[in-house]
Amino acid sequence: MDIKKIVWVFFLILILFSFANAYVLAQEPSCSYQTTPGCQNLKNGEKLNQCCPKSYNDGGGLVPCGTPCCPCTLCDAFVLGQNVVNMLLFRIVPIIAVFLIIIGGLMMVFAYAGSGGPSALEKAKSLFTSVIIGLLIIYCAWLIVNLFLMVLGVTQWTGSAGQWWKITCG
Repeated sequence: MDIKKIVWVFFLILILFSFANAYVLAQEPSCSYQTTPGCQNLKNGEKLNQCCPKSYNDGGGLVPCGTPCCPCTLCDAFVLGQNVVNMLLFRIVPIIAVFLIIIGGLMMVFAYAGSGGPSALEKAKSLFTSVIIGLLIIYCAWLIVNLFLMVLGVTQWTGSAGQWWKITCG
């Protein structure tokens, strides 16, 4: 079997098993109309916060609503988008970057061992450079947007207390 196929199979298995358990949070709703006092008296779109699932940052799922006493609203769609972006930036991208750096290191070891030659060494260096540049682009983009919004004074006229990136539904 070719080494590339082995690496790709390993990569796919790593991705599947690394992320599957963190995002499959199927559970029974903690609140229902019958067992929760006050749930029967809710008007359309109102929520009982004690019935809402945990937030994504507290170990909850990506979807911040969906129980009988915590119906989904339009604001929850924006929170879902925020949760997806946070998952990509802070959980998936670092793991993929570490994995690519490990592959680059293995490529470099094999190149120095003599099996790849100078072209394999150049590919390894190119992979390291690409990973570092990609990480810089991803995380510096957030810093640039943050700087731009701070200069515009978005936090002052939205009342977000300096945290424009946090969406809260009330």
